[in-house]
Amino acid sequence: MIDSVTYLREQKERRITLNDFVSAYYNCNILEVTPDLHDFLLDIVYLTIQMNGKLPYKGRINEYGNHLEEVMLRALQEKYKEQIIVEKLGSGYPDLRLQCGEIMIYPELKISKKIDDINTFRVFYTSTPKESTKKRKAIVDGYHILFHFEHDGPGKLSKKYRVTDLNGFEYTALGNIQQGSYKDLYEIHDKIILEG
Repeated sequence: MIDSVTYLREQKERRITLNDFVSAYYNCNILEVTPDLHDFLLDIVYLTIQMNGKLPYKGRINEYGNHLEEVMLRALQEKYKEQIIVEKLGSGYPDLRLQCGEIMIYPELKISKKIDDINTFRVFYTSTPKESTKKRKAIVDGYHILFHFEHDGPGKLSKKYRVTDLNGFEYTALGNIQQGSYKDLYEIHDKIILEG
């Protein structure tokens, strides 16, 4: 058996896709977003921006993204009522699920000061889930979509957004942590399906 120091030194980075992650740990597939979903996704964007003004936020900027998840869920529940089942899945990716009949959407929300700033800062990450997490989340085949909003400070959205299909998204794995940057999302992956 190797000692811990040797183990850590021997670990190597590897590029994987989010599809690999979902398949390996949840035994399911990421579906490619089709144009018939675009209007609904755009509605999610606009509802989130509108509801954001109704639910004030005064906290720290690094926690504003979590607040925005709550804003999105509230906006969807208000408009669609029983037509959409909205679920919080707990910490770790994915942490939200929207069920619209047979359609499953796993939204990921991100905020940034400048939406056009393509840098190598970590913006997306996953980690190896425990068995109890896998059972609790019960992920099935569905659409994995990143909603990216530009902000003008805590609680203020600039109304600029990007919606990205995460099917095929490639990022870096090292040990039990996997992470990706805006460069990975917008230059390498480049599957923006809506922006404004």
